[in-house]
Amino acid sequence: MVAHTRKALVKKEEESYLGLVREFPLKVIRDERDHTRALDVLAKLASRPLDAGEIEYADVLGQLLSNFEDSTPGHRLDLSRLTPRQVLNHLIEESGITPAELNRLVGQSTASAYRNGRRPVSKANAAKLARRFSVSPALLLYPTIPRGR
Repeated sequence: MVAHTRKALVKKEEESYLGLVREFPLKVIRDERDHTRALDVLAKLASRPLDAGEIEYADVLGQLLSNFEDSTPGHRLDLSRLTPRQVLNHLIEESGITPAELNRLVGQSTASAYRNGRRPVSKANAAKLARRFSVSPALLLYPTIPRGR
């Protein structure tokens, strides 16, 4: 019975992943139109709880967005010495988001843990925060590697 339930769950997650791929295929983002569409897809995902297939899709899409933003004039920022926590705190300060709004977005104890570096940002919350701040979720998930070391 447990094996049957597990297979059904895996099939559901595969279907959700493939449904997203049909909606917006995971391919290199080459222009502003695709960039905007990819951000819209992530925003839609950030508005609800995600299953494992959707989280995997959002993670790959975030990497594709990050690759585009890193290679496109006007999108490139030197984040070589910033941690995801520093990026999040900077985005919070620059945007003027209120603590109450941040708490509603990710939960009060979670927001505090993220801001203080006690917990890394989850993929699901990275998608929500990325849409709120109009950035790639990769900025909130992956530490950057300092150059020149």
